[in-house]
Amino acid sequence: NAPPRPRGQSTMLRPGLTSPHPLLPMPLAGSHPQLEDSAPRIVEHPTDVLVSRGDPATLSCKAEGRPPPAVEWYKDGERVETDREEPRSHRSLLPGGSLFFLRVLHGRRGRHDEGVYVCVARNHLGQATSRNASLGLRRFGVTTELRSWGGCRSTDFAAGKEVRSSENWEK
Repeated sequence: NAPPRPRGQSTMLRPGLTSPHPLLPMPLAGSHPQLEDSAPRIVEHPTDVLVSRGDPATLSCKAEGRPPPAVEWYKDGERVETDREEPRSHRSLLPGGSLFFLRVLHGRRGRHDEGVYVCVARNHLGQATSRNASLGLRRFGVTTELRSWGGCRSTDFAAGKEVRSSENWEK
């Protein structure tokens, strides 16, 4: 056992280093003070994305906090499953928190990716929710109306704008 110490004296930690508080060790040279835990905050919000069906897409989201927050995504209020929960999913949660779509789906039976997304970051001190971001599909197509008298009218769609052209041929 150490000999009793008179009140007001500092404790010798090792030769040359002392602490004014007998129960608190002196930080070592070059060490950093312990950072306090902090609630999550979103530092990069997702933005609206417009892609063609079948193309890849990324919705960005970055959150900070201590400890680092876990990030989840929600589409139209429903939690989005990624390849972490469903290995065959076409969606992946990237290490920084962004949501990556291997290919954007638009199909029947409720399997489509169009919608409004938010990312939610959580740790033991709370949660932060990003701004809304829409994932939309570009619509391309050609429709043709054939008329019995031989005329042809077509409508082309490009980059979300409708372009009409009309030509009629007659014998």
